[in-house]
Formats: sequence, structure tokens, C-alpha cells
Amino acid sequence: MALIANLRHYLGDDLSMVKIPVPAATLREFLGCIAEAVTSRDPDDVNYVTQLKCRKGSGGCDGDIIAFFDQDNPSIIKWSCMFCKDEGQLTGWERTIWDKRFGE
Repeated sequence: MALIANLRHYLGDDLSMVKIPVPAATLREFLGCIAEAVTSRDPDDVNYVTQLKCRKGSGGCDGDIIAFFDQDNPSIIKWSCMFCKDEGQLTGWERTIWDKRFGE
């Protein structure tokens, strides 16, 4: 089952970091790192492997995360683990602290 998440649901109204329960904060950090990895790379780069490890690492998965913009809707970032096939889609990352498209 894929994780469908909107990163803004983990932030304040002004897109600031807010205090949330630890499991949610851990997921927010993982998703934010995915957004940062995708938005900071050269748009012409076809290597979609990030430097991120699977979020299920403590459960035995040591796979690498592949992430990229959806070709039909570039406001969606798709990601998956190369090993266990954990996967998801991320929206709401634009103009957050993890959006590095404009060198921010």
C-alpha cells in the first residue's frame, strides 16, 4: 500500500515547523528529505537514486530510496524503496523549507 502524503499537513499555517507527535515528526523529516533530494538535483539528471535509506530500516530493510517528479503532474513527487518496494506520493512540498528548486 502506497503512502499518499501532503507535507503541508505536518507544518503550521505559515509553513513553519510545529510540534507534532514523534512518529509524525519522524515521517515529516523523511518526506522532507525526499522533497529536498528531488528538488535540489539537476533537472536533467536521470539518476533517481537518492542518498536516503528506506524508512523501514529498523525493521530490516536497508534499501535506497528512488524519487522523482511525476511526469504528468510535477507537483507530485513519487518515491519507492529499491529493496522492499515501500512507496508513496508526496504533495504540498512547494515553497517549504525542503523545496530547493530555486537555490533556497
